[in-house]
This record gives sequence, structure tokens and C-alpha cells, in this order.
Amino acid sequence: MQPERFNDQDNVTTSTFITDASLLSQPLELGIGSINDSSLLLEYDDVGLTIHYSDMRFKKTSASYYQYELKGDVSVVYPPTKSTEVTFPQLEPGEYEFSVGRIDPVSNVYGPRANLKIKVA
Repeated sequence: MQPERFNDQDNVTTSTFITDASLLSQPLELGIGSINDSSLLLEYDDVGLTIHYSDMRFKKTSASYYQYELKGDVSVVYPPTKSTEVTFPQLEPGEYEFSVGRIDPVSNVYGPRANLKIKVA
């Protein structure tokens, strides 16, 4: 490999990974590693769903901006943030899709998105 290939460029083309999800009301057994493209089945009375995500660029984690959204009966797109987690206090019964990806807030260019399907029964 060429030495220039090891440049740690600050671009949004690196993948984002959903690394964990947890509830305040009960433990979730998700295993270790990325949970991209997984599905969660929650009970209607589950509370405090927290989803963690990362671009795995540990040296530049604080420099990354993320944009996430929750699609369902009502879809909500959230503004760019540096936070690597989000908490939803309680979701109404239904089917949702959470997606997150890096964004360059200056150029408004989006990187690849990670997805997580959520069903609340």
C-alpha cells in the first residue's frame, strides 16, 4: 500500500455503526459488535430506549457530526449533532426505522447510513 493511503482524512464517506441499544425497563440481549440492519422487538410499556452509534474513528470521534431520524407513523428528522447516542423516552406501538449517518455540516454532504428496525407491540 502507498503511504498516502494511510491518511486519516476527515470526510463523511466512512461508515457509521449502530453499536448498542438498551432499555431502562429491561435488558436487551443483542450480542457484541455492530447491530446495523438488525431488528428490535419491544413491548408497549418499555421505556428509555437508548441507541449508541459511532464511525469508529476513535482519534477524531469528537470531530464527527451525525444526523439521525426515526421513521414510523410520524417521521422525525433531527438536526446534526456530535452526540453518539440518542434516547427515546417511550415509543407508541407500531413499526419504526432508526437511521443514522455522518454529515458534513458545512457542505451538507451525507455519508453511508446505518439502520435499525424497531417494532413496538
